[in-house]
Amino acid sequence: TDNPTTDFYNNRTISLTTQASFTIQKSVRLSFNFGGQFGLTERQGAGLYSTTSAGATGDAQYRLTRRTTIGGVYSYSHFVYHGMFNANDVQSFSGTYSIKLSRSLEFSGVGGFSKIESKFLQNVPLDPALASLLGFSTGVVINYTHGYHPSFSARLSRSFQRGVAFLSSAYSVTPGNGLFLTSTALSNSVGYSYTGLRLWSLGASATYLRANSISNVIGGYGDIDGSLSASRQIRRFIHMTLSLNAMKYQSPSFTGYNRLTYSANLGLAFSPGTIPLRVW
Repeated sequence: TDNPTTDFYNNRTISLTTQASFTIQKSVRLSFNFGGQFGLTERQGAGLYSTTSAGATGDAQYRLTRRTTIGGVYSYSHFVYHGMFNANDVQSFSGTYSIKLSRSLEFSGVGGFSKIESKFLQNVPLDPALASLLGFSTGVVINYTHGYHPSFSARLSRSFQRGVAFLSSAYSVTPGNGLFLTSTALSNSVGYSYTGLRLWSLGASATYLRANSISNVIGGYGDIDGSLSASRQIRRFIHMTLSLNAMKYQSPSFTGYNRLTYSANLGLAFSPGTIPLRVW
């Protein structure tokens, strides 16, 4: 999902994201999945761009053995930033592989490439003769760029009797964070979720993000994020959630971006099930 998790400024942000998918089990070993996604992020702040995104995905998976599955995935995403002329289209082609290494250890991976196409308005200098005739020195053209980037994700998880530990890494294309727009991002995460209590679940995680903006403001940025989270069931299917976060923003290109922030979040969640809601 394109949730705004790395917003830099403390301004009001309203976001909506929804996804739906449909799986066809063609045989005992073969399945197909088709899905769609829509997202809207509205940011209140001068100089920050709101985003609308939409996309579709399809994949085929084939179970080779009781422990191993292979497949292929195609996905398409479209980003639009409010307040400017622009269009960003991302097509990704990937292969998938997953294996159950033991009763409690699983690995899954996706690898391929993404094609990114961007259109923006750009100011360009006019020929001196035209500038003297028209009375202004610059003009506006539609700047079209395209490029290919690798895309991958991998996850190793270990299940325990009362919890799950995981390591994950992913390289993908994101809509950015309102300040930096279309970006390629490498994210590495580690975490543990404990569900051994009757009404509670507890979690801890840490994430390192390194991104590179490829439109509007060109440059590198990222963050290191650590969080503690808890969930308590207060009614059937209703859970209270709490999280505490510390995030260190980093940028080798812009020194003013290097800041440390703290946040706390309290909310309600609906999750039908017999165990406490697992939070990451």
